[in-house]
Amino acid sequence: METQLTTGFGILLGLATFMFGAFFFLSSSSEDAAKTLQKRHSYLEELRATREEIIKTESLTRAYLLEPKEDYSNQFNMAASSIPVHLQKLYNDVPDWYERRNLLRLNEISVKRVTHLLSVIHERSTKGLDSALAMLKSYDKSGDGAILQTLIERLEVNQQELIQGQLTESHNVFSQTAWGFALLGAFVFCGFFYLVRRMYSGIAYRRQIEDEVAKRAEELSKLNEKLIESERMKSEFVATVSHELRTPLTLILAPTESILAGDAGELTDEQTEHLKTMHNNTVRLLQLITGLLDFSRLEAGKIELRPEPTDIVSLTKSILADFAPALKQKQLTIVSNLPEASSLIEIDRYLYERILFNLVSNAVKFTQISGIVTVSLARVQDDQWVVSVKDTGIGIPESDIELIFQRFRQAEAPSTRRFEGAGLGLALVVEFARLLGGDVAVESKLGVGSQFSVTFVGKDATGAKQKDSSVARKIMVPQYGFNESTKRTKDDHKPTVLVAEDNTELAAYIESVLESFCRVLIAKDGQEALDMMKAIAPDLIISDIMMPEIDGLTLCKEIKSDPVLKSTPVVLLTALTNRESLLKGWESGADEYLFKPFHPKELTTRVKGILTGVSERKRAEMLALQQQKAQQTRDFMSTLAHDLQVPLLGSSRVFEMLLDGKLGEVPDEIRTLIGQIQDRNKFLLKITDCLLEIYRYESGGKDMEFSNVDLKHLVDEVVADFAKAAEEKKITVLCTSEDSMQKVTADEKAMRLLLTHLIDNAIKYGAEGSSVQVRQEEDGDDLVLEIVNTGSFIDEESRKVLFDKFWRGQPGKRFVANTGLGLYLCKRIVDAHGGTIECDSSEDTVTTFKVTMPFAKTAKQEKVQLSTAEKREQAGE
Repeated sequence: METQLTTGFGILLGLATFMFGAFFFLSSSSEDAAKTLQKRHSYLEELRATREEIIKTESLTRAYLLEPKEDYSNQFNMAASSIPVHLQKLYNDVPDWYERRNLLRLNEISVKRVTHLLSVIHERSTKGLDSALAMLKSYDKSGDGAILQTLIERLEVNQQELIQGQLTESHNVFSQTAWGFALLGAFVFCGFFYLVRRMYSGIAYRRQIEDEVAKRAEELSKLNEKLIESERMKSEFVATVSHELRTPLTLILAPTESILAGDAGELTDEQTEHLKTMHNNTVRLLQLITGLLDFSRLEAGKIELRPEPTDIVSLTKSILADFAPALKQKQLTIVSNLPEASSLIEIDRYLYERILFNLVSNAVKFTQISGIVTVSLARVQDDQWVVSVKDTGIGIPESDIELIFQRFRQAEAPSTRRFEGAGLGLALVVEFARLLGGDVAVESKLGVGSQFSVTFVGKDATGAKQKDSSVARKIMVPQYGFNESTKRTKDDHKPTVLVAEDNTELAAYIESVLESFCRVLIAKDGQEALDMMKAIAPDLIISDIMMPEIDGLTLCKEIKSDPVLKSTPVVLLTALTNRESLLKGWESGADEYLFKPFHPKELTTRVKGILTGVSERKRAEMLALQQQKAQQTRDFMSTLAHDLQVPLLGSSRVFEMLLDGKLGEVPDEIRTLIGQIQDRNKFLLKITDCLLEIYRYESGGKDMEFSNVDLKHLVDEVVADFAKAAEEKKITVLCTSEDSMQKVTADEKAMRLLLTHLIDNAIKYGAEGSSVQVRQEEDGDDLVLEIVNTGSFIDEESRKVLFDKFWRGQPGKRFVANTGLGLYLCKRIVDAHGGTIECDSSEDTVTTFKVTMPFAKTAKQEKVQLSTAEKREQAGE
């Protein structure tokens, strides 16, 4: 309402300014009109004087001709010489409304007439009066004698025109003035009408905005719930994938180490080198997955400290020894500054190992050949330790130092990065260091190197029994329990209100009024309130103005000037209602006033209104954060899948070369082990391919390449790929289709992927000795593809969520031993082709997956149209 009144007063002020300007303009116009009239009056007087001079000249001329006298001659000469001067002056000063050519013509005629009269007088003196009169009569008889009279008449007409012009101008000035004031009146009326209309329409608009805000808040709330559920499912998926990947990796790593140790026979040098390469890549994969599992446990709040007596010096030396091959390969020198004596302290061994492993890994990764890596360990206080890793690597730009500890943050853009990694290492270092009671500091200079220092708490455990460190280090991921202290209490969900009031009774009363819907904290003065604000960041602060230490106005200014706290609403309590006191509060940045004494309902209403706005703002911020995290997770999964694919493909090529004998003869025992490893390797490649396809579909980067696909031929190719798997389970795969089956317009690669997942599932979950049927048929303009197998029964509840992302089935039932992505990807592919996919399962364990998608205009249809045209041509149509 205040905005509308301000707008209205602005409009009226603008109209008043316009009226004053219009009046000034009309006054100026009237003054200009008066000056114009005065000029025209002077011009008229000049015309009259000229006319009298001409009449006088004609009279003198005729008198002189009748009776020549010297006096007449002198007067005639003066008049004759002055007439052209008067006419020329009139011509030069003629107004714009009068045509100059008319006056110029009169000027030429008058000069000619006077010249002729002079010649007549001259003839009078030389040839006599009779001769002169005869010449004058002859001139008049020719018609030119009337010119002078015409000139006089024209001058009289000009005089009348000037008088009429003066009257017309006066009338125009009056008309302009009247119309001007009428227009101003209309503007004033319209402005008043607009102001009233604006005030009434503003009320309706405000109600509309309030309804829109409420609707938007409800939408944000629902969307936020969906994002939270999505984040939960993604965390579970990360943990699931990590677990699923560790099992086959272990089965790859263990036989490889056994072969390298010579348990399966002697190897050639070339075979040994290739197996070492495969072993190193598998270890690298295992470390990536270990970091991923650490991240998922940290996100779920399932990490609980398990300190145990540990020789910190020996553990550090053991970790550094693991990096000896990598240091040798890059020709790096490692310098260790460790205490000489052993030190037994209470510490979580696994967390310390992960911290040091990540720091040294980064140092090795970012240090060029022949560089130096320095690791230092020292006790700085009784229970305070610091471990630092310094390198002579590429360094970190100053602008990126604050960003490197963020999750998923990498030093370079994904498309141009030179160093591998998932962007979790340093983020985990920070989290683990804080769990150990310390923190992380970094010093770096671009092109010179970096130093990371981690402080942690390690209480002296001298005399305690120490576990075998070699055994402990083989347990890559301990089984952590859930930390009950991380659970939030019920009150944590309530908004927090900080009350700064030096009167304890009033503060207790405010707490009693608000405690039903708020978590209330009380500060006895402004300084304590400011300290609590920085520590807990409440949702709202209610502050008295007059308090010891720091008053309410100063507290409000401090809050609003703090970049972290400035968004916190501040309500000031005051007993002063004068204008000056209120202005001071607004200037300090207060969001609301509450005057003493206040009604409890007024307090709750205002606080609830403010907290609603705070809640909406936080919900919007949380939604934006969730969306950012979701995008980061998708990017992370793509990066992870890519990093997993590279070593897997390399290992797969090595396996194929070994099995083909390209690297020399391989004993049968080793060939069997390599075959088992290759099968696990293919399973890992399948998982990474599926992850990459999911990322492409969800990120919008999947471009469908449609073409006419011979589905019958494609089914035969995919079935041939699973011949060995079907043979092992003694399953018969039957393919049936109509002979006239059309080609379908589809993305051939996507269709191959769809068939691969569906046929793989049918064989995988089919009963041994059963059959799998792949049927193709036409249903009008649609293609119907059915994959039928006999195996485990899928209940109705499971079929409802069968195609959901990450759904893996109930424990102990179907689909548990998988990633939960295959059928989800199948549905995305079918949706992209404008089709549908559904599942039907009966009690006799017959399960059918049915895919329906539309045909395009096919070669068969074109052939039919061509045959019809040929028949018509033969019939002469």
